[in-house]
Amino acid sequence: MTAKVGISVNRRKTERLNDYFAIVGLDPEEELRATSDGLTYQNTKFGSNIHPLKAKYVSQVLHRFPYFDHEDQCFPLNLPVFCMPGGLRLKLKEEIPTFFVFVQTHSNGEHTYGFCLTFYEKLDNDTRNELQEICELWEKYYGEDSMYSSLHLDPQSDVFAPKCLCLLSSWPYFDSYRQWLTNLFLNSINPCEIPLERYICNFMLEVPNAIPGYTEVRYRMGLNDLHFRCPPPNKPIAWRSLPFSILFQCLSNKNIVSLFESILLERSVLLKSKQLFLLSAVSEVIIALLYPLSWTHVYIPVLPEALLG
Repeated sequence: MTAKVGISVNRRKTERLNDYFAIVGLDPEEELRATSDGLTYQNTKFGSNIHPLKAKYVSQVLHRFPYFDHEDQCFPLNLPVFCMPGGLRLKLKEEIPTFFVFVQTHSNGEHTYGFCLTFYEKLDNDTRNELQEICELWEKYYGEDSMYSSLHLDPQSDVFAPKCLCLLSSWPYFDSYRQWLTNLFLNSINPCEIPLERYICNFMLEVPNAIPGYTEVRYRMGLNDLHFRCPPPNKPIAWRSLPFSILFQCLSNKNIVSLFESILLERSVLLKSKQLFLLSAVSEVIIALLYPLSWTHVYIPVLPEALLG
């Protein structure tokens, strides 16, 4: 803990509103490969005695924009691990899109926020046929003696894989970025006169950031107005985009006091939730409420399974 505000988001050196946009998921050009840690491939198409429908697969960056790296901010090579912290897992039913935020801390103490909208797409025919072959091969070797012996993939059933739209920024505009990603996703599944690439280029390169304490940027996308406003450096608690109410909805007053006591004593704090969004939201609110102090130790609100231990 320190009295400096070196990592105060209001004091960021970059004037960019956005850093990078990326799409993360299964690469249709490559074979399906199971993984145990989310980072490396197994030697076989399926991981030991784990059923292919229960296995984790390595996700990759399918597209990114811009294609060049900024001089003050390189594109993170470990982005797929953070976009899918639980690993890329296939589903037999299409699930509703979900939104969450992860935070990466750099050596200088500054943060990069990753705003992720995860949705599910049906596997293409080639990948679906490959998965069917893998499942039949797995059942031949492990089916009778495995706890998944009753699990069978019907050749006629659809299989869905997660895909993530990720926006990287140095600024915690939680609600505005959620709205932008949601609108981009809705435009991708509905007829739209404007190409999606134009939306992305315009937002990434042509929309300025708000001057802390002076201006507010309003960006219109479809029928929604997105607002970007940054408070002055000496008032970080004035961030309108931070969901302050969530902290008090999730924790009792007694637990909140105990939490701040532990943080002020520089103890390790572990937050656990079934909803990924709550982890980053609550963590950011806690950091903001520490002002004029700031947290300068390890800070990973959403820790991917691949980095556990």
